[in-house]
Order: sequence, then structure tokens, then C-alpha cells
Amino acid sequence: NLPEGAFYLFPKVPQGCTDFRFSAILKEKLVLAVPGTAFGDSRCVRFAYCCDIDTIERAIPRIAEAVKIANEEKEKSQ
Repeated sequence: NLPEGAFYLFPKVPQGCTDFRFSAILKEKLVLAVPGTAFGDSRCVRFAYCCDIDTIERAIPRIAEAVKIANEEKEKSQ
């Protein structure tokens, strides 16, 4: 079930990472996301972006750090 409209992004999580784990990594980086399982797609997380642009701009590098951590965890598990 893909969200339609509103103030949400529904990106896929890094390959090899669960939606719950990626949400936890994001939380460690002070970015909140809801696991996509709650919306019918465990390959994704849901971000609400109904905040000011400064908050979004501060979140972008934190999300990039979370992706890096998820990818590093995948490499270590192989």
C-alpha cells in the first residue's frame, strides 16, 4: 500500500537491512521513521516531512550516516 499524497516519504531500506533495524539506526541518529511493515511493505520506512526546512536539512546527513551504518553491518555479516 503506497501512501498517496500527504507529507510522507516511503523509501526502501538499504538492501540486507530490515525496516525495524533501519528505523532503530535512524533513531540513534535522532531521525524518526516508522517501519514500513506498519504500512504493508517491510522493504521501506516512512518519514513524515511536515516540519521546517532547517530540520529536514539537518536530517539529510544523518540519514546518509544511517545508510552507511546499515551497509557496514551488511558487509560484516557476510
